[in-house]
Amino acid sequence: MLAMKIEIEDDHIKEAESIFIGGNRFDEERINFIKKLDTCDLLAVPGSGKTTALIAKLYCLSRQMPFNDGSAILVLSHTHNAIDEIENKLNKHCPHLFEYPNFVGTIQSFINKYLANQSCFKKYGSYIRKNEDDLIYEKITREIYYNKSSAIFKLLDKNIKDKFNCLNEDFLNEYNIEDKKALFNKYKDLGFIDKNNSLVSIQKNYEKIKSSSLIQEEKQILFDFNSHLKTYSSDFKKILDLVQDIRINEKDECFYSDIFPPNWDKKLKFTTESGKELKTIYDNLKKEGSLLYFDSFVLANEHINNFPITNILQNRFKYVLIDEMQDLEEFQIKIIDDIFFSESSKTVIQRIGDINQSIYSSGKKIKVECDWKPRKIEYLKSSYRLTEEIASLVNGFTLDPQKDENNNPRFVVKGLNRLEKTIKPHLILFNNETTGEQLEEKFKDLIIENKLDNCEENIKNGF
Repeated sequence: MLAMKIEIEDDHIKEAESIFIGGNRFDEERINFIKKLDTCDLLAVPGSGKTTALIAKLYCLSRQMPFNDGSAILVLSHTHNAIDEIENKLNKHCPHLFEYPNFVGTIQSFINKYLANQSCFKKYGSYIRKNEDDLIYEKITREIYYNKSSAIFKLLDKNIKDKFNCLNEDFLNEYNIEDKKALFNKYKDLGFIDKNNSLVSIQKNYEKIKSSSLIQEEKQILFDFNSHLKTYSSDFKKILDLVQDIRINEKDECFYSDIFPPNWDKKLKFTTESGKELKTIYDNLKKEGSLLYFDSFVLANEHINNFPITNILQNRFKYVLIDEMQDLEEFQIKIIDDIFFSESSKTVIQRIGDINQSIYSSGKKIKVECDWKPRKIEYLKSSYRLTEEIASLVNGFTLDPQKDENNNPRFVVKGLNRLEKTIKPHLILFNNETTGEQLEEKFKDLIIENKLDNCEENIKNGF
């Protein structure tokens, strides 16, 4: 059967307007996006109602289901919150959108269901039960922390001690030492500290220290400082911090991290004693179905490489719509493209987000730019949330204004919100000591001060 060309009908758009925007009318920008059924990326400014436009498009598409070729719609987002918003607004109007053969969920749940679960069972004999980084890293740390005789504990323990191993004048303040520099020189001459004032192994030098010419107090300082260093290795949180910095690389048969020495190329090979121990911990967790977030994508890629699954998924899903695209990381973006974005693929992919609102990073380093590189771009420039004054301020902070060949910005926020009383922008300064409760109280004060709590729309939508 030949696939029928699908077009969004004006009557369905009117129904969507009645349901989702209280009978108001979508403007030309939004109607163009709702009707567009070719592969594209939508860059939407803050407050543009992009999710509402996406929901309207999904509603209109659902009114033409089932498609005559038996294909379906795939809706993905980074967070459960975004998926919940879509489901809450659409489920009662088109419940079939949330049933087979369609799929609405997070990227993680999609990858696990269609790819990673099968690969995990084939490789480890288990299906995925836990898929949460914080939980898995804590499990790994416990395995290491409670086996202090293991090579991997000793390696991480040394890393922690090395970080704090500097005998400085502050430590000597507790002792009656008149000439601290002279004492440092004495320790160096005897080989008990190195040029960086780091304590050399007490275990190896214990007898040498005991029989040295140092007076008893000078000897005790070395033993006390060694005991001081040991307190760091008993800190579970510090071991956990190191474990979270380690990444496994099955292909290169190693772990890699900045905590490993440069002369190791920052790698810990599986063939080393500590590498074997850490690999065993990882493998045992996978055998019980406990995986790191990234592990799912590694397994999913293995499944793609070993089985002709991409053709099956391309035929299954005619439309792939991804919200919050700015918060996806490179490995997430790549696997979706590997599945659906190819010359032979007939799947329509529409990716929606704001490259200037990227906030997510699975690592500890904050990304300056999002990993998403838009293609075939459409824009939503009008913001119903922002006033003209706020929009002008936002435009001054736009990281990537998407300049054209004439150096003119294409990504410019147009503030459409009109207030009876103009509210000037507020700059709130806070530091590491500021609590969430203090920030919340400040927002409450501003809301009450500007009488925003008396607005019916605000009461309905919340703050």
